[in-house]
Amino acid sequence: MSEKSIFDSKDTYQPTIKKAKKKSLKRTIWVSIAVTLTTVIVGVVIFLAAHLYMQKTMTNYYNLQVSKSMVRGANITLDNGGASSYGIESAITQDQYRKNIDGIPYTWYNEQTLYKIYDKPTTLLDTRITSFDGEQYYRNGQRVMNFLYPRMKSSNDDIALISSLDSKDKIEVAISFKEELPVDKMLEFFPTAQWAWVVDPMNRDSFDSSLKEIGSDYVSYVISEYAYGFSIQPESAIEQNVKEFKQGLQRLSEKQNNEERLLEKIQGELQVGGIVITGTVEEILPMMEQEQVNYVSVGVIIPQ
Repeated sequence: MSEKSIFDSKDTYQPTIKKAKKKSLKRTIWVSIAVTLTTVIVGVVIFLAAHLYMQKTMTNYYNLQVSKSMVRGANITLDNGGASSYGIESAITQDQYRKNIDGIPYTWYNEQTLYKIYDKPTTLLDTRITSFDGEQYYRNGQRVMNFLYPRMKSSNDDIALISSLDSKDKIEVAISFKEELPVDKMLEFFPTAQWAWVVDPMNRDSFDSSLKEIGSDYVSYVISEYAYGFSIQPESAIEQNVKEFKQGLQRLSEKQNNEERLLEKIQGELQVGGIVITGTVEEILPMMEQEQVNYVSVGVIIPQ
């Protein structure tokens, strides 16, 4: 006896089964497409969000560096519009820090920073200051200036060096005062000052204490790269320069404790412990005879 299928070839169920299989296959394909598209869209959204976050990080970091350059680093300015290069998941910026040497823009150093969509900014390249004796520092072969705290004495200054240079050489000089001066008095004595040094009150108290304990032989310098202070813009009133300095401290104080403590200490009339001036040797040498001058330190030298 021959076997027979339970479904007759003429049975009307066969088309229904085929139709159901086709629907199931189409449903599977559409579900796969939907899942794939959803995955791609979610991935793109996450990627774009990460890039937007990285861009925000770049902006915030740059603004932080601008604020720092406004309140710290003698005669050092962060140049606007640094170069940027972008990759799939990262970006690199190159910022340039400059000095104004008697009207000449002088590149002090460059700094490269790496940003990633999943990491914090990382400094790739900068030229650090170096020293051979622990007192005089250099950057890219140029001298880094020092400030001497008021009321301290040091015979190791750079007046002899200035006198040995050609009279037409352009130089940068940090002058430390015997006593801190109000801003208006400072300008009265040194009307061509380009940058004013604001003594960190917390360090001042510590050094005053050391002077009492050790005596007049105690000497402590402040490397100009890390000194607090502000640029003196000839086109604006000195009160505006002081206001911008305090505003910069205010912005930094929201993220960094030292600036917050400093801001609290310098309320009221601002006192300065020294200045930075630039010009030719023959212009600067007579200023060294001012009664307020306690210590002189040479920075950048541009031979003529």
